[in-house]
Order: sequence, then C-alpha cells, then structure tokens
Amino acid sequence: MPPAEKEILLKKLLDAEQLATGGVFKRLSNNPAKYLMAVGFHRLAYPHLRKGINITAKTFFGAFMNIRLPAATDIFLTGAKSHPSEIRLARFMIQRLREGDCFLDAGAHYGFFSLLAARLTGPSGVALAVEAAAPTFNLLKFNAAPYGEQIITEPFALSDRAGEIIFYEFPLLYSEYNTTDPEQFKAEPWFTGHPPRAVATPATTIDLLLKKRRLQPAFIKMDLEGGEFAALQGGVNFLTSGSPVVVIEYLVESRRNSPHRQAADLLHSLGFFAYVIDAQGKAILCADIEENLTRQKLTSDNIVFIK
Repeated sequence: MPPAEKEILLKKLLDAEQLATGGVFKRLSNNPAKYLMAVGFHRLAYPHLRKGINITAKTFFGAFMNIRLPAATDIFLTGAKSHPSEIRLARFMIQRLREGDCFLDAGAHYGFFSLLAARLTGPSGVALAVEAAAPTFNLLKFNAAPYGEQIITEPFALSDRAGEIIFYEFPLLYSEYNTTDPEQFKAEPWFTGHPPRAVATPATTIDLLLKKRRLQPAFIKMDLEGGEFAALQGGVNFLTSGSPVVVIEYLVESRRNSPHRQAADLLHSLGFFAYVIDAQGKAILCADIEENLTRQKLTSDNIVFIK
C-alpha cells in the first residue's frame, strides 16, 4: 500500500478514535438513529430477549462486516475496535504490515483485524483467521467469504496440542471473553448472570496449522483470553525459526495474568524483546511490562514482541 494511502487510513482511524473518546453526545450527534437503535437494543431489548440481531457495520478502512449486536457495538458506532489499546494496535498494523505479508489472527472474533490486515497486505497477502467459538466463527467465515483466499478461516482453539479441549463460551454480550479459563472472570460483576457453557472444541497448534496451510506469518496477533501461553507453546518450532512480530493482550497481575507472564517469558527465551505501542502507533522498547502497566494506570495492553 502506498504511503499516501496509509496516511489516509491513519486519518480515518483518528476520526474513529475521536468518536470513541468524545462521549455520548458526540456519538449520538454523529448518527442519532444508529446510536439510539444500538444503545436501545443493548439496554432495553437484549436483557429480556438474550438474543442478538445481525447487522452490517462499516469499518474506518472501508470494509463492511457483519456483526451481532450487542456484541461489537463499538465497531457499529465508530467503525473501529474502540479500546485505546486496540486503536493503538490498528495504528501499529497500518504502519507495520506490507503488501504480500501473512497475518495470523489468533482469536479473530468477527474478523475486524483480519479484514484490516487484508486491506493492508493486498491481493498478494493472506490473513489466517482462527476462531474457536462456533457461533462467532460462522460470522467470521461470512465476513471473510468476499475476500477469497485473502482471508482463510479455521474453526479451532489454538493450544499446545492437537485434539479436543473444553472451551467456555459466554452469552453473546460477553463473547469476546470466550476462553479456556473462565475462573479469571468469576470476580466480574456480570459473571453470575452470564455464566459460560462448556463446549468440547477441536484444538490444533500454530505449528500444525502453518504447516497445513504452508504459511509463514510476518505478524501474529493473539487475543485468547488467557490461552496465549499454550498457543505459543504450540508454535515454538515456527517462533524459533521465524521472526514474526507477535502481539499479545497482556493483563495486570490483579487480573490473573500468569498465562501472559509465561507467554512473555517464553518469547523472551526465544530471543524476542518486548515493546509497547505509543499513541502514534510506534513500538517503544519496554524493559518491564508490569511496571509500564502500573505507571500508565492500565489494566491491560497489547504488548509487541520482536526479535
């Protein structure tokens, strides 16, 4: 993608960020009908129906994607994943990904970052989108279909072994927290009213999946809600021989972050260094992840690992 086009995307992402952080009035005034429909459904209809509605959202980079409200309401209203760490990750991806790159989206959900990667890497690139939860995967596959071989979808949990594992799926509103370890969410105020269901789910490893697809990702994004360490263990062969950028969501210690600390230790042992993403989307070397989270008063952040 030419630099001028990337600058346009960065400007559109800034507009989405300002919409996300501008408060209720800004989002309401931007599109009153859309805002009232989304928020009204979330607050009034969904608590009684406990069923979502499929709707099309337009992303800041011009792609249309199918989502199921009330999940992904931020994409519907702003065109982007709106958490500050996700805005910074999108900015980093725009500046880092190149034409023809392979992008591995581990924990793809509805495919927002996979679609962004497809836009950035072009017809010669490929996004490998992996999602374990069957209801979520169905929408991911629908969103990927128009892209042909640019986006490949796989319905697996990524782990340290292939086979079948128990995966926990939350109701729609909390589906982004689907996990192999629901214990981490038991202290959350919403957990009691929205418990997960245990599902026997097929699992594979990064090494096996990449061998099957004959792919070598230049960029791996992981959002596995505590499954990062197991998934990385299943990718040690590739991580040893290759030099991908790896991004994992990292939680503070108070949120049961042992899998994230183990994931960071494994990556460090393989020659990777940790970086944080600044407000401009630049990777800044980080000597102490935990100290940085504390200093920035963050409960979670996307941490970049680069050899």
